[in-house]
Amino acid sequence: MYAQATLYDYWIALYSRKKIILVVSLSAMLFAIGISYYLPPIYEAKASLYMPANLVAPSFTGASSQKLAQVPLKPLPDEKEAGIHIGILRSEDLAEKVNALFPQKDATFFKKNVDFNTSPQFFIDIYERDRDPRLAAAVANAYVKVYTEFHSDVLKAEAQRARAVLETQLKDLDQQFAAQVDEIKEFKRRHNILSSAEAEGLLVSQSKKLEQDRNETQVEMKEIRERMSAQSAPLGARTGVREDDSIVSNPLTVKLRRLEAKNAALTERIQQLQEEGRDAVSTLSVLRTMELAQKKLEDLRTNVAMNLAEARLQSESPSVEVVQTQTARPPKIPGFPIFQLNAIVAFIFGFGAACYAALLLEYLKRLKLERIRRNLDESLLREAT
Repeated sequence: MYAQATLYDYWIALYSRKKIILVVSLSAMLFAIGISYYLPPIYEAKASLYMPANLVAPSFTGASSQKLAQVPLKPLPDEKEAGIHIGILRSEDLAEKVNALFPQKDATFFKKNVDFNTSPQFFIDIYERDRDPRLAAAVANAYVKVYTEFHSDVLKAEAQRARAVLETQLKDLDQQFAAQVDEIKEFKRRHNILSSAEAEGLLVSQSKKLEQDRNETQVEMKEIRERMSAQSAPLGARTGVREDDSIVSNPLTVKLRRLEAKNAALTERIQQLQEEGRDAVSTLSVLRTMELAQKKLEDLRTNVAMNLAEARLQSESPSVEVVQTQTARPPKIPGFPIFQLNAIVAFIFGFGAACYAALLLEYLKRLKLERIRRNLDESLLREAT
């Protein structure tokens, strides 16, 4: 019979007990409000941060075309990347560092009362709950500080390792460079040269100077021959002197012979320089190779020295950019208990429990009536027989 009850029957069962349902619901609500007054208030502070995705750290030890002016920093729009930072914040090491700043709290307090979430704006939100609002804000801000120090310590340790390696490398390069300089000096001393470029330039300049002098001598010789040729014919015709005697007695002849001797000497010197140049090709090639090796060592030394200076700066003052978008402040309103929410939840829970109790009573009532009817039918049947 009860299984065939309709929705109207349920409504009648609830409506007939409306006072009980209302009393139970209001009683649950009042009980929740009363309990909320006696529960100690818990305050929740919030701090937000993010690691900028478009930060370009400038170099302070070398020339760079990079502009020091930065574009506005923005977070990395990736939940997986934010999850990595949340994992670091939840580590026991960071909890121990925060606990060292607040020794009055137990170590388990930070695991139970601190939450980390990723906001829709890809910020990392840090929530801290405590009965003291000032302490809640201080702990939330401490997590940002400890998180920044964690990255600074990691970068500092890495820079210190790089610094030790670079110092050893720079020391070795200094020794190699000094040995290379001494070897080049000894090579120049043995071959009596200054440098490959200067030796080659000196050889070329001497050759050009000798070539120029020889060309000028040859031009002057040509002019003298032309003058002597112009003077020899008329002079022999007038005086009857032989041509050979006139040539010998001519002052131009003496000058011509001097120029011819000079031209021969210049030609011999040019040939000598050419032979010396061919002999010096191998020597200059070796010197060029040695100077090139010295230049490479010098460039490598400069590069290592710049990297070492950068590593020293990083090891002494590592630069970590953590943007804190919201600084936790002591909240004025407690996050728990919330009287309105507790009252609404208690009222709904009481109303549901009262309705269930009303339906249960109606069900028990129907079972009782069904049992009475069945017993009455059986007694009437026995009397009839």
